[in-house]
Amino acid sequence: MTERLNREYWTAERAVEEVDRYAIAERARVTMPTIRRALSQARMIGDAA
Repeated sequence: MTERLNREYWTAERAVEEVDRYAIAERARVTMPTIRRALSQARMIGDAA
């Protein structure tokens, strides 16, 4: 995540919230693919990530 997102507190907090929300909604474990899908869906990273 640190390679693809701005290194600001608010960005990091939002990213964690988005991943958590996605993982709970999808009942998914927090893995790299889950993180990529969550951040892509939240439009925090590009689809090619």
